[in-house]
Amino acid sequence: MDVSEPLVSLSPSTASPISSASEFLLLSAATNSASAVSSESEFLSLARPMEQQPWRPDSSDRFTTQTRTQNSLSKNRAHGNLDDRYILVGPVDLVSSGILRASVSPCFRVSVVQASFVQGLAPFPYDKSELRCMFYRISTDGTEIRLPLADAFSGPSRTGCWIIGGGPSLTALPTERIAASPLPKFSINLAGHGLLRPTYWTAYDPTGRFQKSTYLDPSIMKFIPRGRAMDVVPGTTSKVCDSPNTVFFDRDQTVGFHDFLSRSTTTQTSEAQASLGAITDWQDSLIQAIHIAHAIGFRTLYLAGCDMHVAPGPQWIEQAAAVGVTHSPRELLRDFHQRSTERGITLPEDDPCGSTLQYHFDESKPLAAAIQTDLHYFRVAQYLRLSRRALALAGMELISVTPGSRLNDYFSYVSVESVLDRIATEIGEPGNEPTRGLYSEQLRRTPEGLGPMRDFKPHHWHKASRAPQATTPVRPTRHERFARAAAEIQDVAVPIGEEG
Repeated sequence: MDVSEPLVSLSPSTASPISSASEFLLLSAATNSASAVSSESEFLSLARPMEQQPWRPDSSDRFTTQTRTQNSLSKNRAHGNLDDRYILVGPVDLVSSGILRASVSPCFRVSVVQASFVQGLAPFPYDKSELRCMFYRISTDGTEIRLPLADAFSGPSRTGCWIIGGGPSLTALPTERIAASPLPKFSINLAGHGLLRPTYWTAYDPTGRFQKSTYLDPSIMKFIPRGRAMDVVPGTTSKVCDSPNTVFFDRDQTVGFHDFLSRSTTTQTSEAQASLGAITDWQDSLIQAIHIAHAIGFRTLYLAGCDMHVAPGPQWIEQAAAVGVTHSPRELLRDFHQRSTERGITLPEDDPCGSTLQYHFDESKPLAAAIQTDLHYFRVAQYLRLSRRALALAGMELISVTPGSRLNDYFSYVSVESVLDRIATEIGEPGNEPTRGLYSEQLRRTPEGLGPMRDFKPHHWHKASRAPQATTPVRPTRHERFARAAAEIQDVAVPIGEEG
């Protein structure tokens, strides 16, 4: 996602100066405009409500307590209806100014920027990364803390990550070597259970379907949809949002195949722009994991255990072959079941353990549910096939390391052994790297035969455009601390009644 483009662009002629302590500049991402506001009624007349909002506070919610207002806000966010579409720039705090009351805050999500530089503003100096942070923590009282994880795991070359699926093929892969490799492991749902411990984890399904240890393990970074934040961790009395190393995100149901992983404000409607900081919702955990991995900086994903189909068991295949029904690899389970039943084969509906191969862990679904699951896997495989151009534009490479996966028809297949060799060449083998002499000898650590290197600044690199450089923090003097504290004192408008 490009975060360098300003959310709202203002020219000097359209920028409204702050004329008093009670006046604010309303910047609208929806209409790309700026207007001065000094009262709640002016805000309501200028701010456009969110379209297609299934839940709104009724009249009894208008001027109630802050607790009820916060509950209203939480309900709207749970529905995914809120975004930072309006920014109020001003010298005083929003709450103390009284511009927004309980009647407004449940319907609009507004950022308040205290700024004295509004006069002559061109362009607006806040970008989407600051106003629409994709990931955040949530507290049990609904408080949010934004987490700047975008591209955090990118590097000088394409960074890779294992995507661990729950298919039965995972037991046949060298999971011990995968676990020991210097790439993170991103597990989906119950994938990897009993075989490896993930670095990252996400799930689309309800909280109660997963292990307590996953939520409470601080070594696993968990990416969870906002709507699960207030669920109770299975087997405990604590909320999911209180779990260690847990990150939340919003879902976006408006993503198409053309803009998967690469939403652009230049071609989207205002409604689509409002969800730029959200994860694709195609009702699938693998799609969710791919988008999250891309958002945090990974550009090569190795899909292990992602069979993307439910295969009939050996006994079923043999029984069908005896009556002249041949099974084709990766065909729809529904079609094979239909041909089998037409030849008189009856399968136990409530005992699918011997009839289908579903997961690498100890769990199974009834046959009818397994058929629907196979259809879902097929649909998701087609989603990814139809999104290949968008994946390429976003710089994302999907590599299947799962033998027999439906994805192998549309994406490159590479054996796990070949991937491990590639990782060892590009990153190294941590278990076999020598340490002798690193502390005691002066060693040349650059590659042999390397030509000269020298650091240059970019051409036309002016001081005003140069990125901030890392500096050693200097403790301010007492006078500097006093001056800074005085500068941060907020101005408060005091109404004065005059007669005559």
